[in-house]
Amino acid sequence: MIAFIEGKVDTMLGSSLVVGTDGGVGYNVFATTATIENTNVGDTIKLYTYMSVSENKIALYGFSSYQETNFFELLTSVNGIGPKVALGLLNSDSSMGLAVSIVTGDVKKLQKAPGVGAKTAQRIVLELKDKIAKMANADSNAPTPTLPQGTNDAADALLALGYSATEVYQVVAKISKTTNNTEEIIKMALRELSG
Repeated sequence: MIAFIEGKVDTMLGSSLVVGTDGGVGYNVFATTATIENTNVGDTIKLYTYMSVSENKIALYGFSSYQETNFFELLTSVNGIGPKVALGLLNSDSSMGLAVSIVTGDVKKLQKAPGVGAKTAQRIVLELKDKIAKMANADSNAPTPTLPQGTNDAADALLALGYSATEVYQVVAKISKTTNNTEEIIKMALRELSG
């Protein structure tokens, strides 16, 4: 398995980049629109990868962080969601935005991605809401403090995005004194955690 590729961008092919490595090999890596738009030919780039193997094809998908790669893998774990649709979902919104849509059950927002209809969006929410919570809890060895009612979904989404349990619970507890809206808590927490 290829964990990451680091090298110079040789060619840009619309939805993919050809990344040349020191060994003289060029890898065709499918990437998100945001990654492609922020890259130029000749740039040195490091992409964390996911290799998709099917009967007819082997393809590499590259992401700017392990968290984004893990989220892509989580999306492809949903029955009927292949790498192409998962990449389309990440092109429609950030992994943070998708996590918020999933934990809040916002199927309309998920349907904005190409290839995602109402039933598929509902399946994504049904299959991933609990997985995001489990991922968040697995990332923390610390005991889970009691949070104000209605804030657990916000905390789970933030934990799934890779923030530590200690900082998430402190920030969410503080913000929940002013609002209990999951989306607002996540947005406010992200501003504070990234600041």
